[in-house]
Amino acid sequence: MNRVGGGAWGALAGVCIGVVGIVACGGSSTGGPVDGGASGSGGTGATGGVGAFGGTGATGALGGTGGFGNSGSIDPMGDGTRPPAMSGGNPGTGSLPTVLAASRLFLGEHDSNGVPKPSAWQAFGFNLDGILSTKTGTNHCKLYANSPPSNKQDGNGGIDNGFGQNILPILKTFVPSPSDETNQAIAAGDFTILFKLDNLDSNANQSQVFAALYAGADLGFPPAFNGSDLWPVTPELLNGGNINDPRVKFPNSYVSGGTWVSGSKGSIPITMVMGGSAISLNIIGAVVVLDISGTGSSASGTKGVIGGVISTAEFVGEIEKIAGQLTAGQLCPGSPTLEGALTSIRQASDIMLDGSNGDPGKQCDAISVGIGFDASAVQLGSVASPAVPPPDPCVP
Repeated sequence: MNRVGGGAWGALAGVCIGVVGIVACGGSSTGGPVDGGASGSGGTGATGGVGAFGGTGATGALGGTGGFGNSGSIDPMGDGTRPPAMSGGNPGTGSLPTVLAASRLFLGEHDSNGVPKPSAWQAFGFNLDGILSTKTGTNHCKLYANSPPSNKQDGNGGIDNGFGQNILPILKTFVPSPSDETNQAIAAGDFTILFKLDNLDSNANQSQVFAALYAGADLGFPPAFNGSDLWPVTPELLNGGNINDPRVKFPNSYVSGGTWVSGSKGSIPITMVMGGSAISLNIIGAVVVLDISGTGSSASGTKGVIGGVISTAEFVGEIEKIAGQLTAGQLCPGSPTLEGALTSIRQASDIMLDGSNGDPGKQCDAISVGIGFDASAVQLGSVASPAVPPPDPCVP
């Protein structure tokens, strides 16, 4: 297994469909970053890892000993934690589809074994911007007013996960354990994320696997997760309500060393159930990876990751919409307590919306995200009725 850490948060996803859902994206990213940035205290530069989605990264600038080898103001560049590149192989030859449903999600306060750990977020996500950021580096977009410098600090291998580092503690003021509550909802069959891989076979390397994403609706009972569950899907991610025509497709996905990679950057809308309410994200420039074992009804997946960025402005608007539901109407728009929370969310901005970084003259306008998951085999069920949003206690 040649890849990354895991990380997670909520359910509903899709490539290039926007918040309401429109079309899927194709294409693939290029290799890793080119020349490394200057290191603070010198030392021998380390060779960069595998470039994202193809190619080998150039020589990185990690030098010296300890930390990122950088004691100055310019953070080094380097591949760090990226999805594995394609390793060759033929297109998948599986004759029956493999459907995997997220059985557990890791939002950042638990490690991949479910053990509570404050620093767990550091292992979930990817090095999105190609910079190994430290709290003292100046080659970084401008933080929101009064943001602590530690908001620039990356996780392991340059992992960008401002959501796990800074947003999750804010959400925990509403719900003590977001991961536990989300996973309890999955275990009850309330919702899940479904990945359908049409031609997956048992080979460790496959150059093309036709895949798609579905949003699992309410199953009505606890799932067995043994390949027998007929999980209904929401119509919102289907073209014309046709289960055979999902809006979210992964036309360039592949398997490398047993790890499935979505292969295309796009936008993945995700909905997390928390406090009985649904919080929606639109993860931009997102990529999905999952270590897969077996095919069909015997398949399973571990160490899955969804990584990308969310618009700070969009997320602030989403929290404004559902804050009243989370607090039974105690925190409605205009509430000083809610406004303080929204300011903290803005201060969590740590990257640009296009996934770039490094220009201190630009205001950070996005929050990096790393969401982990495990998955188990199910079957696609019928198309469910459209979801009905709960009443808003802040609206008379």
